Amino acid sequence: MKRDTAREIAVQLLFSKNFTEFDPEVFFSEENMASLSEECDLYTEKLDKNSKEYICAVLSNYSEHADEINAKISEKLKSWNIKRISGTALAVLRCSATELLYMKDIPSGASINSAVEIAKNYDEPEVVSFINGVLGSIAKDI
Repeated sequence: MKRDTAREIAVQLLFSKNFTEFDPEVFFSEENMASLSEECDLYTEKLDKNSKEYICAVLSNYSEHADEINAKISEKLKSWNIKRISGTALAVLRCSATELLYMKDIPSGASINSAVEIAKNYDEPEVVSFINGVLGSIAKDI
């Protein structure tokens, strides 16, 4: 599975807000994956070990550092409140910010580019540009 697909799954889980109760054994079970694949094409491809590890790493890092990640995003909003950001845009920001701040093996350019591509599937061009700007600003600080 491509990293972009795993990243989009992580974004969906962050969006669902159920990641705190995320049980990898249940989520990655054949039954659950089969059920999800009926609802969304994203889940039709079999998740390999690296993809599963990546998804778990994003969720655990975000869970552990949510306050810091949200504060960093808020710091870069320039007269916006984090509560005004759409759920999908915020999930994309949280996923990529988690990578930028806590997953140093992922190049910042790859994380930001992938976040922008995922955002294009869910949001308007203005929102995509906004996401790119916020993430670029976070990356400059690192």
